[in-house]
Amino acid sequence: MSEFNLDLLNQDKIRFKKRRRLFLYTLVPLIILILSTIFFLRTGIYNIIYSTGIAGESYGLPAVATKLQMVGNLIEPYLPYYNNGYLKLIQAESREDLVAAETEFRESLKHNPPEERLCAIYGNLSYSIELQADLLFNNQQYNDALVSYNQAESLLFENNCASKDDNQTGKDEQSEAAKDRIEEKRREAVDAANNNSDPSNNNGNGNQGGDQEISESQLQEIQDQQEEINNQAAGNPYQSHGPNTGGGGSSNFGEPNF
Repeated sequence: MSEFNLDLLNQDKIRFKKRRRLFLYTLVPLIILILSTIFFLRTGIYNIIYSTGIAGESYGLPAVATKLQMVGNLIEPYLPYYNNGYLKLIQAESREDLVAAETEFRESLKHNPPEERLCAIYGNLSYSIELQADLLFNNQQYNDALVSYNQAESLLFENNCASKDDNQTGKDEQSEAAKDRIEEKRREAVDAANNNSDPSNNNGNGNQGGDQEISESQLQEIQDQQEEINNQAAGNPYQSHGPNTGGGGSSNFGEPNF
């Protein structure tokens, strides 16, 4: 009968422990590497999901991607709010939806966006308010529409995206085009308010709409007051910084991206 060799058994145990220790030492860095890769590649992954959904007008996946981007986004904390605002803006069906989009854009401004994105954010924020003004105009609330148009325009002047001086040009062509569009709408609102207050246009019943004729001085006063309110509401430190990127049509200032 052969003897049972305890030394061999002990050596096998030692070798097994060494292999397990070596495996663990190798596994831990591998897991860290995989997680780090996922963390840094998630931007590209989210961007693909977001862009694909926007292009196909299927907004469920972009909405999910935006919510996921809210988690642990320390590098660009403004982006989820901006993207979420854009989603709400392009899907808006009511004034409440537009207000929700406005809120997201304002929140984005509070999270220190880079200078090159400021005009895109201000532009979309302005557009969300401009659309609210359009609804007020269509409801014949002309004075309220004027206040909103002025607020929308004053946002375009932030960061010098659009110039207050008609003889000069701001940094962003989209903002300049939006400024011209809003000025035209404001003139229409003034004309509508004044016509609405004309007794001859109300079958002799006087001012049925409750609007009073607006003079140029009153309009300027509304503008000045609204610009002051808007500067307080914008809630961000950027007043005169940086160039603009962006793009898009007259309805928005560039598709958001991760």
